[in-house]
Formats: sequence, C-alpha cells, structure tokens
Amino acid sequence: AGLVPSTRRAVEAALPSRAFRASHSGFLRLGFHCAVVDGAWLEATCAIVTPETNQPLLRERGVACIYGDAESVGVEIAQATRHPIPVFLGPGAYDARMELLGAYRAASIVEEGDPLYRDPVVLQMAEARA
Repeated sequence: AGLVPSTRRAVEAALPSRAFRASHSGFLRLGFHCAVVDGAWLEATCAIVTPETNQPLLRERGVACIYGDAESVGVEIAQATRHPIPVFLGPGAYDARMELLGAYRAASIVEEGDPLYRDPVVLQMAEARA
C-alpha cells in the first residue's frame, strides 16, 4: 500500500464535519478551514487547502498571504494557526490533485514595511484584487 495523491474535494471532505471555510474579508476561496470551538468561529484552523496562485510565497518562502483590509483579520488568522496545521497546495480545481506541502504554524505577522510587501508577485496580486 502506497500513498495516493488526493484531490481538493477529497481533502476537504476529510476535514471534521464542524469545520468550515472562512468567508469574510477576502477569505472566501482562500482555503482556511476553521473549527468552531465554544461558539467562536476562528478558534483553530485545522487545514489550509488553497490554490497555489493565491499563495505565491508559501512554497518558496513559507509565507502565507492573507487578503483583507482589516489588520485584526491577520491577527485572528495568526492566532488560529499558532499550532502546526497541514497545508495543501494545488492548481485550485476541486478534482485537481493537491500536494501536502507540510505542517506549518504562524510565527509572526509580516509588518507592512517588510520587503515582502514589495515582492513583485505580491504587488501584482494586490493590483489584480483592487
């Protein structure tokens, strides 16, 4: 028995039944699957399942891009990912094969003055989302 690559649909179906996809402040389709704990919607993230096009810095630099206009959303996501969680990357389609990139946890929030904010790929994505 060997390991078989999974599709996005299979990975998402395997998540706990109380998990859901975060869907505010630009998170819809960004793959942060969160567990509801004691009625709080973003207590813990149980997996990130995301198209690689949404996360251009993740594979090479280990940096997840969080899109939204509220700094508090970044803080909430960082708190919800303070424990190691599996990260799956793929082309995005539900029937496309996903790659388990590894287990990641948030170490810090990248400040706005950081050079990563001026990375050409990040700037291009920001322009496209504006």
